[in-house]
Amino acid sequence: MSGYKKQLMQLDDDIEELVYIDGEPFVVRRATETDLANHENDIQNNQDNSLVDLTENAMYVVRENQITKVTPKAYGTDEVIWKDGKVHDVIRSQRERLNGQEVI
Repeated sequence: MSGYKKQLMQLDDDIEELVYIDGEPFVVRRATETDLANHENDIQNNQDNSLVDLTENAMYVVRENQITKVTPKAYGTDEVIWKDGKVHDVIRSQRERLNGQEVI
């Protein structure tokens, strides 16, 4: 993301982050217990809301109203393949460092 920066701010007794992406401001707030409970209710009622845990290292891909979490790994790369303006595939590769092992 070019033009990405963030700052902490105090709003409604919660610490929130004001994030700028290419000059556009977005407010990010950590989910509360109430938010999580409401989210569980939304899932049970087939509502179309998603929460992302900002304390967890992961990548999320949104494609056609569905969110997919790409989990981190110890080493390697993830490559996103786009087709017609949508994420088509994620190619995951992993490296193995040679430290005198007989087999990898």
